[in-house]
Amino acid sequence: MGADIGAYVQAVAASAEMKGVILHVTKTVTIIDGSMQSQLLASVFSMASMIELSFIRERTKEG
Repeated sequence: MGADIGAYVQAVAASAEMKGVILHVTKTVTIIDGSMQSQLLASVFSMASMIELSFIRERTKEG
């Protein structure tokens, strides 16, 4: 999962949508329900997680 977090997040959201499941993100009070707005938010969340993973890897390499 590490290198392609964005694809993983999108796959989970798509699978949930196909099953009629609505995802509630409690920390940000966000609902991922398959709408265009929620797809955009899921993309932003996945991009932020990829950036954070990159920062963590940089700090780990630096020691």
